Amino acid sequence: MSILDEVRAYGRTRETPDEVFDYYKKEYPGSKTLKNGKVQYAWQGKLADDLSQVLGIERKSVMRRFQGVRAGKVSKSQEDEYQALGQSLPLIPPEGRGHITGTIWVKYSEDCEDREVDIELSHADVVRLFDMAVDQMIQAVANGYQSNQPGDVDIDFKGPDWCAEPELQFEMIEE
Repeated sequence: MSILDEVRAYGRTRETPDEVFDYYKKEYPGSKTLKNGKVQYAWQGKLADDLSQVLGIERKSVMRRFQGVRAGKVSKSQEDEYQALGQSLPLIPPEGRGHITGTIWVKYSEDCEDREVDIELSHADVVRLFDMAVDQMIQAVANGYQSNQPGDVDIDFKGPDWCAEPELQFEMIEE
């Protein structure tokens, strides 16, 4: 398992309506004022698009959830629907600090030398590493698609001056 796989393994799916709403609010922050003077938020429209696809219902049925007295109220059956949608969304980054240990090999002139790695990461660093892991996964899938080789999604971590793949491990620090 690569270090990026280890980092991704600490992520978790969005399970509650609030977690799903938070994702859409962050990703789709815009709004527009309708002819009737009411404000429609971009996140609501995108959520309605995605949820209607997951449930196989019309978009306008989902949009009604954000109107009038219904706004902000979620029934038990809707909780399950939002949980199903959460399964298709990007994972939530882990909370807390992380720790990377292992060995990297660096080429100096013609010689390869190993370097031991022991790095403690802040929460912000963990989130950046998690985002990079997700981005690398997406890029690997795109690379595999471009190569026309189904299942060919390996990521090569060896750069031009690396002697071998790094042997790194990632773990979260219990606080």
